[in-house]
Amino acid sequence: MDIQFSARHFNASAGLQDRIQEEMDKLAKFYPNITGASVILDHEVEHQRHCEISVNITGSVVVASADEENMGKAVDVALERVKTHLSLRQGFAVGPPLSGRGPEHKHCRKRYPPPWPCHGGLYQSL
Repeated sequence: MDIQFSARHFNASAGLQDRIQEEMDKLAKFYPNITGASVILDHEVEHQRHCEISVNITGSVVVASADEENMGKAVDVALERVKTHLSLRQGFAVGPPLSGRGPEHKHCRKRYPPPWPCHGGLYQSL
């Protein structure tokens, strides 16, 4: 999988990049329609680290981000949000959703089309 790394206001270590690459490769095994990814790591504020992960899947883009005190934790949280979003959307890129599949909040299914805004602020575009 093609992953583009971008580190703003600091130099990302090779170990951190390898760890992200390893986790993204694991995701690609479970979700074969992933075509690429972009990871932006930011250290602009003194005690806040930001990680944004954009995953390209067939016909759409999944974006998740996290702000934490250290970069490792920000990466972990963002990856977990990507996994959650992909598991919710897994059947949607290929065809219509299976019956009974959707968020735990029934009010979301009634008011909004997928993706549901109450689940981590994740969205899909394209």
